[in-house]
Amino acid sequence: MKGSRWLVVSRTAFTVSWVLATLNLRQAPCLFAWPLVWSLTVGDRTYPVGGVLLVPIIAAAATGWWWRTSSHRWDWGRPVVTAPVVALGALALVRSWPVHRVEVLVATVVGVLLFWGAYAYTLQAWHPAGATWALGALVLVQGCIGLAQFALQRSIGLAGFGELTLDPLVRGVSVVEVAGQRWLRAYGLMPHPNVLGGMMGLGVLVCVGALLCGPRRSRWTLAPIGVGAAALFLSFSRSAWLGALVGSMYIVGTAKLWRFATLRERKARALLLACGIVVVVTGAAFSGLLVARLGQSSSALEQSSVNERVRDMGQAWMLIRHLPLRGVGTGYYVDALWAWAQATGQSFPGFQSVHNVPLLLSAEMGGLGGLLWFWLVGVVPLSMAWYARGRTVSPARARWGAALLFLFVVGMLDAYPNFLYFRSGALLGMVCGFCARREDANAVRTDAA
Repeated sequence: MKGSRWLVVSRTAFTVSWVLATLNLRQAPCLFAWPLVWSLTVGDRTYPVGGVLLVPIIAAAATGWWWRTSSHRWDWGRPVVTAPVVALGALALVRSWPVHRVEVLVATVVGVLLFWGAYAYTLQAWHPAGATWALGALVLVQGCIGLAQFALQRSIGLAGFGELTLDPLVRGVSVVEVAGQRWLRAYGLMPHPNVLGGMMGLGVLVCVGALLCGPRRSRWTLAPIGVGAAALFLSFSRSAWLGALVGSMYIVGTAKLWRFATLRERKARALLLACGIVVVVTGAAFSGLLVARLGQSSSALEQSSVNERVRDMGQAWMLIRHLPLRGVGTGYYVDALWAWAQATGQSFPGFQSVHNVPLLLSAEMGGLGGLLWFWLVGVVPLSMAWYARGRTVSPARARWGAALLFLFVVGMLDAYPNFLYFRSGALLGMVCGFCARREDANAVRTDAA
């Protein structure tokens, strides 16, 4: 088999592996245990391992054969991206010691390898079109499931594929409460509506960038853009809303979309008018839910959510003050809070991860962890915006900067963009991989162009 054919097999197998990594591994027994090959015991937990999990091995083997039969040379990428990727993963591994629980160590090691693997493969071999197709497909599937859940106000029977049992009347299920009525937020197959909102927002930004690159070849992205935008809205994730808004403004500003001749055409004006009408009608139809979600003072549910986040940030700062340089250890944030409660004789019903990624990483790995995260998700968007002062950045490149900026905004308000979470590690590794690629002659257009 020629090298080009091995590359096709490699890309296909990797894309499937990447999609699997974005799903709920622990909550999808029908998918990941089929066909059942063996059971893996880690600590006090046993996990079924299905043949579908052999796909990453196929991807690795095909990549190796392609590498041997091609003249491709290893590309380290732009140092401004590669350096924090390597340093952040290495710091997470170093701060995994001493090991208090084996399952925590295994999760950390796998998370770092997944993050590094997604980054390295994207940088070396993954075509942007393939990544866009994979992300667009995820947005379509997850978004359609989320829309159905909101429309029916219940789960739709996909428990085998990771769907939670959803009932808006059950305590603990994420809802929006208006005048005593509880409205179920869209979940998709995600563990929380905020996570669905994050995937939808990221996917919409990437697909919009692809559509702007070549409207004729990328018309298929209109489907994930429409479904993703609707699911993003119905997830009622405020952090994802804000991130998507900031990311969209970033693409407009760096790509200078107002200079495109197509924006002056009748079809473009009609499309903008239609989008405006949709926004106004949607806002009017869901005005009660929007008001409640965006800070209605009489909503006890929203007040409780805000109070919990403020309390969690205070607890994170307490851990950072006690161990500012080395942290409590990777993966031991909640365990450290329980130890602190027992040592001080305080009683708490439970602890959760702080909804702020730099605070979480600083508490676990020391202040350096938080600084490296800021570097990873902040420097590239800033440098791209600085470069765009006198030039026009191609939407093909601006979308990846917008995706990093989206993760930066969301990471300041939620915990799931943490690279050690399998889903987030796969997504972040992909985005960073494309950001680390060297700019080619077509990536940036001058003002004259």
